[in-house]
Amino acid sequence: MRDDKIGSGSDRVRGDCRPMRVFEVGHYQLLATRWFTRQFGVVEDDEIESDERHGGHWSFGRGLMVVARLWSRRCVLVVLVAVLALVVVSCGTEVSDKASRQLRVAVVVDTDLGDGLGIDRAVRLAVDDVNAAGGVNGELVAEPITKNTKDDIEVAERAVTELLDGDRIEAVVGALTSKVTRAIAPSLTSNHVVECTPSATSPQLSGFTRTGYFFRTVPSDTGQAKLLAEQIAKAGHMTVGVLAHLDAYGVGFADAFREAAAELGISVAGDIFFSPDTVSYGADAQRLKALNAFANLVVPASRETSGVYQALVGAGIGPRDHPTFATDTSFATDLPEKVSPSDPSILDGLVGTVPLVVPTGEFIARYEKKYPGVPITPLLGQGYDCMMIIALAAQAAGSSRPTAFHKLIPDVVRDGESCAGFAECKELLDAGKDIKYEMVSGGVVWGRGEPVSATYNIWAVSGGKMSVVGQQTEEIAVAKS
Repeated sequence: MRDDKIGSGSDRVRGDCRPMRVFEVGHYQLLATRWFTRQFGVVEDDEIESDERHGGHWSFGRGLMVVARLWSRRCVLVVLVAVLALVVVSCGTEVSDKASRQLRVAVVVDTDLGDGLGIDRAVRLAVDDVNAAGGVNGELVAEPITKNTKDDIEVAERAVTELLDGDRIEAVVGALTSKVTRAIAPSLTSNHVVECTPSATSPQLSGFTRTGYFFRTVPSDTGQAKLLAEQIAKAGHMTVGVLAHLDAYGVGFADAFREAAAELGISVAGDIFFSPDTVSYGADAQRLKALNAFANLVVPASRETSGVYQALVGAGIGPRDHPTFATDTSFATDLPEKVSPSDPSILDGLVGTVPLVVPTGEFIARYEKKYPGVPITPLLGQGYDCMMIIALAAQAAGSSRPTAFHKLIPDVVRDGESCAGFAECKELLDAGKDIKYEMVSGGVVWGRGEPVSATYNIWAVSGGKMSVVGQQTEEIAVAKS
């Protein structure tokens, strides 16, 4: 679990000058390189942009190419400056960063929602715990930077640009929803910033784990879709109509459900997708009714859940009148009253699933002590775990540089000696041992950068009350290595 696992591109010998190896150009170095090469016309814009698209790496060979072009133009003085710059960058920059770089993390979520605000607070609690144990590699973790995305892609993209340009962050916890996570992940991972989402579950996000800079502490919807298909088959319904939000979450879930349903002999009568701009769902409910399926599956985003069910009731296909199943976005104990304050039982018969996400015991006690009177939201554990895994990977790597610690992210949560909390895990790492951090959110088995097995609660509405009625573990079809 130590530096011998980091790989040839990241292991460093302090003070060692290796001019022929690849060195990494940081943000300010890239800006300087842009100005220098464009000023003297020695490297074309498309060459610089090509290098940046491939992660911002410049080899010593590229530097020699610049020097050669300058020499051919008799820029002797500039050649000397360029050579000196190459030596300084390749011999000095990484050593100083590894020796003193402070871990800086941003929380990029919709803090207008309870889940987003809870995640932000959980990350801050994790930072407190890390710093109470001495910080990462002897440096206290910086106060987290919070960016409110308002669940808007453009707002989130601006926030990420600000973080990349001005705040020199190493990691991001977020985003809250799959659509925003999918939008910002390419910018973060291509700039070698680690991203952990504690809540985005779309199967479409699994591809980002291959970068090594993206991971999530919540399971992909592949497992939940499989469990819902099993519940529908158990109830004897062989055709299903799907009503889903038109975004990465809704489309991804619908695709995963169609595949899982087919394996059980269930036919999907049709997918009805509604736009994020929709304010009235009556027409969509009528389209779903027209499918005439034996059962319906509802996959709304959390913001519009009550409005969707009101439309279903209005169309005569509410849960009390027609078999209806739902995902975790409908799991809220106050949903029946929100849909119909005068008759909460109007949702009776609704059945759904939700990942086992609410931690208990000592973690909740510490959270309530730090934030007295604040409601407990489902994703607190996942947010806390994101921050803790980032900190432990950096501690294991002996560096807060993402290029050094991102490869160790999967290693600190599997195949090692179990430990709970940063202080205990750090002690094992300092002793040269591999660790398996026991996530406070629990209920998952980790693969490459996301859970490959997860436990889900099965919930139902009866008598106007929503409650958990069962529990089941599902394997998740994602890469395990």
